[in-house]
Amino acid sequence: MSWPKVYAGASVLLACSAGSSETSEPRNKRRRTVLVIGSGRLAAIRSFAFLEAGYSVLLACDAAQSLDAELSHRIACNEVAALSLNAHDDFDGWLDGNLSQSQYQDLAMVIVTDTLYARASSMRSLDSARSMREACYERRIPVNIADQPSLSDFAFPASHRWGDDSPLQMALTTNQHACKLASRLKRMLVTALPRDAGQAVVRIGKLRQQVRSCEVKHAVLDQYEEVEEGFSSQPLNMPVRQMAVSSPRPSRCTSPNRTGKACVLTPQLDTQFIGLNTETRMRFISQISEYWPIERLAQLDAEETTRLLGLHSGNHPESSSAISTSSARDHSHVDTPSSTLRHHDSAVASLVASPLRSKGLILLVGSGTGSPSLLTVAAHRALTQMATVVLSDKIVPEAVLALVPKSTKLIIARKFPGNAESAQEELMRLALEYAGQGHTVVRLKQGSPYLYGRGGEEVLHFRKHGYECLVVPGVSSSLDGPTMAGIPVTQRGVADTLTICTGVGRRGKGVVLPGYERTRTLSILMGVARLVSVVETLTQLASDPAAPPAALEPTGESLLYEGKRTRSGTPYPPYLPIAIIERASSSDQRVIASTLDRIVAALQRHGEPQRPPGMMVIGWAVLSLDGEGDISMLDDMEALQEDESLDRLQRDAAIEAADRARIDRWLAGETAIVREGLPARWSDVFEASL
Repeated sequence: MSWPKVYAGASVLLACSAGSSETSEPRNKRRRTVLVIGSGRLAAIRSFAFLEAGYSVLLACDAAQSLDAELSHRIACNEVAALSLNAHDDFDGWLDGNLSQSQYQDLAMVIVTDTLYARASSMRSLDSARSMREACYERRIPVNIADQPSLSDFAFPASHRWGDDSPLQMALTTNQHACKLASRLKRMLVTALPRDAGQAVVRIGKLRQQVRSCEVKHAVLDQYEEVEEGFSSQPLNMPVRQMAVSSPRPSRCTSPNRTGKACVLTPQLDTQFIGLNTETRMRFISQISEYWPIERLAQLDAEETTRLLGLHSGNHPESSSAISTSSARDHSHVDTPSSTLRHHDSAVASLVASPLRSKGLILLVGSGTGSPSLLTVAAHRALTQMATVVLSDKIVPEAVLALVPKSTKLIIARKFPGNAESAQEELMRLALEYAGQGHTVVRLKQGSPYLYGRGGEEVLHFRKHGYECLVVPGVSSSLDGPTMAGIPVTQRGVADTLTICTGVGRRGKGVVLPGYERTRTLSILMGVARLVSVVETLTQLASDPAAPPAALEPTGESLLYEGKRTRSGTPYPPYLPIAIIERASSSDQRVIASTLDRIVAALQRHGEPQRPPGMMVIGWAVLSLDGEGDISMLDDMEALQEDESLDRLQRDAAIEAADRARIDRWLAGETAIVREGLPARWSDVFEASL
């Protein structure tokens, strides 16, 4: 296994905080101290930053020099303590003689600011800065000396904080290459983010705090709570058991009881999977953090979060997950995490601006791969002109939801691992209720409704209740996801067949994957979270000695696991190309391409955190158009097959050698090829089409 090459010159970006926050316990009663040296504007900026981070600030400067007005104010308010230090003092001796024992023990950092933009009479010399560096180094105290990166242990990035007391901050660094440009880039990033981003972080923090405060078994909480930003210990859509669904049918035992009769099992409410434990609640918070619009997250309040997570005194969430719900409640608050976005009217009465029919309409609309520009004209019209109520899947991108007019009610499915069945039933119930009130209801689905969109069961359900719904096709990611990644699913000389399948079956169960054919491209939807098992199923031999001997049974070239077939046909070569495409056609699209035997490590290295929705493309088409291209796979195979001097084993060995050489040329010594974002020219196309 190869690993990415290390390129020096980067920085480790850390978020330092000495105090406590609303979402953390105080680390200790004593606050860490920072020594800021200087009297000018930069010293004031640094002091303010450390005060907000919870540090005690000691300011050391020449008493004869005038202080920045802000520093004078903070000293007068006892926010900053001042000490006397001039540019010619011996800093080594000054540290020992001017700091109290507690100040010295609590000293965390030294910040020198009077080496930059100071008056000539007070500006610290380079020799003085070096001596300060040596004194700090001997004491193992990190030091930053302004405008002297070679003498500094760390640097200050260009940063921004959302609001006076917001926990959301952003930092950007050019690693001392272009400091002014860093400030400009920071402004561009800040303006590009949603205006409510800071408030959304506050709301999610309070949501997590509510879960923590109501749990007694902290050991369970610690197991499932994610505390590291930028790292996830589990895939966002990791397979879990499904929660109980409403009105479950009695199930029959597979084996008879002692009387010889089939026993009937009484449906039981599985409280472990209906949102009553920490795991489910924290996973739900992770899901809405990823899928809900930022504007919607910013509106969460205590009452709504209590209802959504089932944190009220009865400890039963007001949800369709819990067998039954009250039909008398206002539907803007029924078992949906959505209610309405702020720019969507929350009252049903606001929907009567256009006359309602005595019997409404239901449309199943495909939202395409992700970009609003790839919506069909019919889908765009249904969303923007026809709908009075939109019931959306959770993975429909925010950019598509933004097209929904302000006067239209918007409800987002509360689908998260373990709750998919309950959320599906809830949306179908809401669709019928709103249609019964005369509304035009759009069931908005990612991709195309009939391609793993559960559109068929909704059509039958609505037909059973007297509604013949209209199905509006959408662009499917199985076809256009690869296109956006530069991968043709069929290509002359490479692949003449496309097979589309899913990585997960009904209620989270496994599926039977097709066997390997050289001329076939395999497109797998909804399987990235199960990548390890998918790769094992595809590549494992029917009599693999590494597999449990009792579990695997050779049946020709198919694979059986624990008596169930998991692959139908020949195993896939481990060196076969595979591409994982995440959030296709969105601005944060990512493509990770490698081989079957390397893709798991590549995803762990480059793909954290994951960006659902994701899909996989497997086959020689993955590399066919990369670089100069390679569309000779079938020609090479045919030429070797026509060579009568070779027997079958020799031909197979020659084909494998040629294929491995292709892989080596394609990857060029790397483990994987990673592409972030869309090609630059695509932004012009998308913007022009809106």
